[in-house]
Amino acid sequence: MTLRRWIITVFMCLLVLVGLGSIKFFQIKEAIAMGESFPEPSATVQAVRASAAEFRQQLHVSGELTAPQQLELRTELGGKIQKLNLPSGGEVSEDQILLQLDVSEEQARLRAAKASARLSKLTLDRNKKLRKQNRVSAESLDQAEADYQTRLAEIAAQEAVINKKTIRAPFSGRVGLHTLEEGQYLNPNTLITQLIGNNDYIWVDFSVPQDFPALDANSNIEVKLANQETLNATLMASDAEVDSRSRQLRYRARIDIPQGSKLNSNSIVEVHLNAGQTRAAVWVPDVSISRDQFANYVYVLQPEPGTDNYRAERVRIELGPRQDDGFMLSEGLTEGTMISSIGTFKLRQGLKVYVQETTVQESAAQNAGVQGGAQ
Repeated sequence: MTLRRWIITVFMCLLVLVGLGSIKFFQIKEAIAMGESFPEPSATVQAVRASAAEFRQQLHVSGELTAPQQLELRTELGGKIQKLNLPSGGEVSEDQILLQLDVSEEQARLRAAKASARLSKLTLDRNKKLRKQNRVSAESLDQAEADYQTRLAEIAAQEAVINKKTIRAPFSGRVGLHTLEEGQYLNPNTLITQLIGNNDYIWVDFSVPQDFPALDANSNIEVKLANQETLNATLMASDAEVDSRSRQLRYRARIDIPQGSKLNSNSIVEVHLNAGQTRAAVWVPDVSISRDQFANYVYVLQPEPGTDNYRAERVRIELGPRQDDGFMLSEGLTEGTMISSIGTFKLRQGLKVYVQETTVQESAAQNAGVQGGAQ
């Protein structure tokens, strides 16, 4: 009796399990059929074709304008300012006396030295006449000659001190600002002001990485000023060695100052450099490039046979220099390959794609409009 009950119980359980399994089977089958009736996931994007272009390796670096003639005017000796002819921020001419320190003591010593020199000269001339008559010894004549030369040296020493206390402009130019006044005492090696020469050209110094191709002497480069004005410069020379700290090589170029322009020394400018030979490359717009932490990619749109649809294929690329609103590619694509542009962010590998083909110019313009609206 007990065995019969167990058999009936097991049979009923199996019957329930089969019933539930059948119900679930038909539910899954119905869901699969419903899923197959849905259209395949797809995305609509705009597309362009990779275009051929030529480029040279470019580099933009910061440069500094340097005046060919510039120096710091300093006092060599100390003293009180007796005369000041130094217009603050004004123009001066070559050999103009800018500052005169008090030299009254030196002038008195100079007059005394000249008087002693005149006396020594008379004594020397007298001894020369007496020596011809053998009335003085050769030693006395030599002593008179040495005494006279000593007096001349004293005159030269006093004149040198006076000249050192007279500050003159070594060349024509413009002086900087100062706060000096007559009667003010200046210590030795006191900075008076800066003097910048009047030249119709100016230098621009800049540095480039050591692995950048060497620049040819007398080659032309572009210099962009702070006011966005662009000037041409001629490369003059390079430093003898690479800087040991920055590992960069320093260059100097010459800018001929245009009529009516004013370029100030120590101003920062932007230097545009080209190097190497022109090379053929493929250009793609920036909007076509997708990026992750590993590499850069574009989506190539492969046509499906017998349809107007495409399949997205992710292709890894190597970016070259930037140009306009896109990049030059050193490898990864060939000219004429269709790639996605606007809407690239919607794509993934193998996705069905509907495309609206546009020109490169249209894509760049639309990309600029999207960026402008975001701003």
